[in-house]
Amino acid sequence: MEKTRSTLFQGLSFPEEIGENAFMTLYKWADMHNLPPGQVLAREDSPEQNAFYVLHGAIQISKKVNGQDVQVAVLGRGEWIESGSLFRRQTMSYTATALEPSVVMTITPTALGALHSEDQLAILKYINDFSQKRIDSLTTQLATLQTRNTQLTDNLFYQRLHLKTDASKSKIVQSIIKKVPRLPAFAKNLALNALGDDYSPTQLSEIIKHDPALVGMILKTINSPTYGFHSKISDIHRAIVLLGSDQISRLLIAEGVRKVMPDSPIFHELHVHTLAISQIAFLIAVKSGNKNPAQVATVGLVHALGEAVIEYIKEHNPSYAEFFNDLDSAQLGAMLFKEWDFPEVLRRCVEYQFYPEFSRPENIPTDILETVTICYLSHCCYDRFRCSQETKPASPFFDEYMALMPWKGLNLEEMIEHHLMPQIIKKLPSYPAVLRKLFKK
Repeated sequence: MEKTRSTLFQGLSFPEEIGENAFMTLYKWADMHNLPPGQVLAREDSPEQNAFYVLHGAIQISKKVNGQDVQVAVLGRGEWIESGSLFRRQTMSYTATALEPSVVMTITPTALGALHSEDQLAILKYINDFSQKRIDSLTTQLATLQTRNTQLTDNLFYQRLHLKTDASKSKIVQSIIKKVPRLPAFAKNLALNALGDDYSPTQLSEIIKHDPALVGMILKTINSPTYGFHSKISDIHRAIVLLGSDQISRLLIAEGVRKVMPDSPIFHELHVHTLAISQIAFLIAVKSGNKNPAQVATVGLVHALGEAVIEYIKEHNPSYAEFFNDLDSAQLGAMLFKEWDFPEVLRRCVEYQFYPEFSRPENIPTDILETVTICYLSHCCYDRFRCSQETKPASPFFDEYMALMPWKGLNLEEMIEHHLMPQIIKKLPSYPAVLRKLFKK
């Protein structure tokens, strides 16, 4: 035993206040752990009341971040692993795992109690000083990482904004934008109504009921395979009760958008995408207390028209296809709505729609920040519905945008489970067949 003890302590420097004898007493009373590589010494979120001293080997300190184990530090010979307190049980905030064959001395409250009171205080002070040095080191590392993060964020913002082709200065683009078919008058009027602050679903439904052309379009659409209802609906009043005035309005706007775009698989896919984003955005807006959910849903319904324009141009001008691949679809959408004389709020929401992917919230004008945030979160939810496995939103700024919602602190899965799914389940029978299939996943 003496030979083993001598080997383990050889080369270790003991604090002057404690001395080798106190450490030898600890050795006598402490528990010794011989750890093979991969064995866990202490696990995150488990209760612990001991401190650990590494006599030999290497111990990895790791923490769960978004479900993944992230290495925080590697501690070696002569270093302490403190659990927080030797006087009461505390939950471990990290996991300690042997990286190689290691020997660790576990200091229990009993082992500490075997020392003279002055040695106990010296040991506790030594552990505290060691912890403070580690905190100081981590604070310095954190400051360095924050500076680097700011630089990378600014770089990303600059690269995205300044290295994109500015379509607004291209006479070719301006000329082609003017040639894109305009929205039918009924769709534009409905969209303008929904975008206004005085929007009234009841008043809108009365207008629709007294327009035979709109009534015919509604009944034709909801009786088509798009909705796939089991029985035919021949009464506009029943249609409004079944779908609701808001959804009837979005149905007509969506039909108007579809009328100006070619009948092709790409546009069908975009059409389904915008329907889903609009429905999700409406539900998030309602649940979050947004003052005009219809406006948010309308932005969701037309936000991808810039992409549609690019596909439209490529289809009608194949020689320009490569050039238009480099254009910003959000900027094209904003240009299109300016040409169509839509309100500035819509143009700006469309123009800023991608900012959450590469920029912090403070780079978005405050008057449109809530709408842009809801549309961004709707895209995150849509991507989650399309994927059968849990996925983390790609944007590094997701948490910052989530914090703007009344349910900050929730992750995407929790937001969907607690705030979206109850509403979706309630409204599912009134959704188009393609959305019913999407949400049932």
